Amino acid sequence: MFGPRTWGAGRRMLQVIDCHAAGEPARVVLGGLPRVPGTTMLEKREHMRDHMDALRKLLLLEPRGYPCQNANFVFPSEHPEADFGFVIAEQGRIYPMMSGHNAMCVVTALLETGMVPMCEGPTTCFGLESPAGIIAVEAECDAGRVASITLRNQPAFCRPRDLDVEIDVPQYGKVCVSLAYGGMHYAIVDAASVGLRLEASRAREICRLGEMIKIATREQHPVTHPELDYTGPDILVFREASAEEEPAVAGARLGAGTIVPALGGGAAADAQARGFVEAAGGMQAREPHRVLPPVRARNAVVMSNGELDWTRPETWTGMIDRSPCGTGTCAVMAVLHARGELAIGQDFVHESILGTTFVGRLLSTVPVGQGTSDEVVGVVPTIRGRAWVTQYATIVLDPTDPFPEGYTMGDIW
Repeated sequence: MFGPRTWGAGRRMLQVIDCHAAGEPARVVLGGLPRVPGTTMLEKREHMRDHMDALRKLLLLEPRGYPCQNANFVFPSEHPEADFGFVIAEQGRIYPMMSGHNAMCVVTALLETGMVPMCEGPTTCFGLESPAGIIAVEAECDAGRVASITLRNQPAFCRPRDLDVEIDVPQYGKVCVSLAYGGMHYAIVDAASVGLRLEASRAREICRLGEMIKIATREQHPVTHPELDYTGPDILVFREASAEEEPAVAGARLGAGTIVPALGGGAAADAQARGFVEAAGGMQAREPHRVLPPVRARNAVVMSNGELDWTRPETWTGMIDRSPCGTGTCAVMAVLHARGELAIGQDFVHESILGTTFVGRLLSTVPVGQGTSDEVVGVVPTIRGRAWVTQYATIVLDPTDPFPEGYTMGDIW
């Protein structure tokens, strides 16, 4: 617990902006933090997790938080390619290396407060340091608001040995699980294979079985990152086919039936997608060509909100990511690519249990852990979505408050 030596003995006040990205909330802390040791976001993450977890509890637990809340601590970055950095904190003392929806909320808060100036043109580009590394940001802005965000994530990967692993789940039976990294280590399960439909009305059932499968997978088939001290899986994705009918071709129509691809992200990439290149005197049309249709899927991501104990069935629970999940989208794309079901440059439209969407794309392959015994072929993913500000607030902790680290209660936790 942090005490007087960390923050003083008086009132503690944190300036925050609450946002949501595609339905999933995030609390962005922009002011009032005590000094956090470390020169990188990875070092700050480790220090906050090991020595300052009371800050996470203050923001996420009752009476100031609730089960699906997330926290993001924003710091100036010392990295030459980044303007700011952030440390992510979630329920269950989880400090992810990266989170797509949290990053979108941080980008929105930084731009809409002017901490990162918006460019005069439609696209603002900058670097954001996460514990996983530098995230390249392209934000489309209009009238002082962020309308669309494309994040180029650190590499995702799926090892061949982590595809179609049989897991024996206590009190349930055998389940086929694939594992992939997209910023967190994901266990990925076909929902129909365990008799589930991804409907909001079945959220409790989805959470219960998802948490059981994830913990069993961690016990029976743990995974590691070849470059980072990070083990898993620490989160799970249930997948099913999207209800939306796929179009025959992904693209825009220009003139009499001309179909052109949708490639890249941001203004320059959008121009490329329309089949144009910049030239003296304006935009010139290129030769149009057909492209692969987007791959579509629906998902529900199950996150921990406590510690599962196999001897206590009341702890077999979790919570669902309300968004399509950014790093989950990256991990699923890594699995699809490993199976030959998603090409480099092909759009992946990922739908949440609420019906909101992120659009992902793989830019290239890249070695991860090059030169090590655990080297794997990874993919460089992008995720496109947006976030909305929901409130500007000051979080207050009075020294006489009986709940300096918050609390949980079994009715909703």
